Amino acid sequence: MKKISLLLFFFPYLYQCSDLTKPKSFPVSSSGKISIHKEDLLARGLPLAGDWEFYWNHSLQDLKKENSNPVFVPVPGIWREYPVSLYLLKGYGVYRLNVRVEDEISGIKLKIPRLPGIYEVYLNDTKVFSNGHPGKNSSDSYLIAHPFQTILSVPEKDFSLTVAVSNFHGNILKAGIRKPFLLSQGELLEKEEKKTEWLEIFLITVIFSFGLYHFVFYLSYRKDLTPFYFSLFCVIVSSYSFITSEIQYRMIPHLTLDLRIRAEFFCEVAFVPIVYLLFSKMFPNQYRSKWISYPIMTTIVFFSGIIFFSEAGVLELYQYYLYFPPLYAIPILGGIVQAIKEKQPKAITIFLTGLILAITMLNDVIYGLYEVYILFPYSFPIGLVGFVALNSYIISYRFTDDLERTKEFAQLQLRYNEQLKFQTEERSRIASDIHDSIGSELTAILFELEANGKKDQTLLKLKKEMSQLISNVRDIVFLMHHQGSKNELVEEVIIRYCKRIHETGRIQVHSMIGDFSGALKIDECLHVQKIFLEVMSNILRHGEAESIHVFWRKEVQGLILKISNDGKKFENPYLETKGIGLENIKMRAFKLESNVRFYYEKSKSHFELLIPR
Repeated sequence: MKKISLLLFFFPYLYQCSDLTKPKSFPVSSSGKISIHKEDLLARGLPLAGDWEFYWNHSLQDLKKENSNPVFVPVPGIWREYPVSLYLLKGYGVYRLNVRVEDEISGIKLKIPRLPGIYEVYLNDTKVFSNGHPGKNSSDSYLIAHPFQTILSVPEKDFSLTVAVSNFHGNILKAGIRKPFLLSQGELLEKEEKKTEWLEIFLITVIFSFGLYHFVFYLSYRKDLTPFYFSLFCVIVSSYSFITSEIQYRMIPHLTLDLRIRAEFFCEVAFVPIVYLLFSKMFPNQYRSKWISYPIMTTIVFFSGIIFFSEAGVLELYQYYLYFPPLYAIPILGGIVQAIKEKQPKAITIFLTGLILAITMLNDVIYGLYEVYILFPYSFPIGLVGFVALNSYIISYRFTDDLERTKEFAQLQLRYNEQLKFQTEERSRIASDIHDSIGSELTAILFELEANGKKDQTLLKLKKEMSQLISNVRDIVFLMHHQGSKNELVEEVIIRYCKRIHETGRIQVHSMIGDFSGALKIDECLHVQKIFLEVMSNILRHGEAESIHVFWRKEVQGLILKISNDGKKFENPYLETKGIGLENIKMRAFKLESNVRFYYEKSKSHFELLIPR
């Protein structure tokens, strides 16, 4: 079904580009003369093809004054294909064809093609069409506007057709009569022209709609730049289709030939980096190679030339650019080949679309260089439409696939949250059971030991071990309830505590706290916090200090917690002491496998905890 719909989509354009628009056999002019009969005009258009008279660098006034010998050149054709003596890219030339009408034919009409450069058309020495003034030099040649009407009525008897062309402005590579003049009878030419216009409007509108759709697509999902680059590609394609179409002459008839060639050149160059950016987002790993990215960067040279060069400079640069598209196709297709080797999804389909685009572009490049089609006319627009349509499907497929994965991830996240909630509740229940049962029992035993064993050394030792066991149980319960980070256990507690003491105004507290708790385990962070609180509590209760300095930093030997004050001396916890707080510091320092120092220096008491790391 998809193949059928795709064929239906392409059929109108394929029909327009086929040979059905030409008669199977038609008369050809010879030595500047052609004879036509009534049956020759029954087709959609009789091309006035063959050998025309050609006068190089002779104005119409010169031809009237003197009898110049013409050169006979093929039409359609361009100047650079003419004999060596006329092989010039810039100049002024006059074409002439004498048409002999053998039968009585009414309603004969002539379709004048859009030609590169500035030109005038005469019927029997009467000017009937002009887009400006063609002169023998650049200063005498200027554009006025492209006429809206290109189909004219011609005499129903013999007539002469004269065309004066100058190409000092515009695309000098295509100077001459590149498209044939068409003769027909009745309204056939008008119908064909309207059909062509509607097909061009359809092509431009459809491609631009693709771009607008994917731009809105990108605005709703900005995490992926692929739709954005694809929308840019569609805008460039639709702009290129417009600037190379017939309808542009009607919509912007006063646009200069210089701006037209710059716009066309810009679109052709822009295809390369945009396709590269598009593919680099689809296959980022494959397009990171320098041998792919560096050649694409050379398009900056052409973009700069389009902006800053003169009209002649742009045309010369355009001649060189015609050799580059095949070279650019190598790295772009090379990246897709790598993606195919690595079995990336949709890589083969994208490779085929890129290959079709490259071949059809090559067809236009060869025609631009040598006036020869390797495929058929208008194959490049068809390749562009196919590339746009198929890649639009691929991008939509990728988005749908990403959406499905997002849904699966959301479901997994929901299950994980439910499991995490269950684990948190279970951990809280176990912590409460430990606190309510084991903690209470241990506290009761410790109370009995204190009441009955004040002088028994064995009981005193047991009491000390029981105190440590209760402390361990409380730590376990706390850590089971804790859901925060390590930073919350150490740095935030130290900063908050110092700030509270300082704000009382009784003691000046100065602190330098670094963020180093990430190097510790979660239980080690709790030990550091408890040691800090115990030392600060000891200073506040017994130290009689007026100033306290707190440092938490990392040095070569490890993490250091240092607390200094100008109060009473610290008591060394490694001496025999009955202080429960200092015993607690000693016990936690042992678990940290750290070194504790209490010393008095320069009228200040210092506490230092060194944790090797």
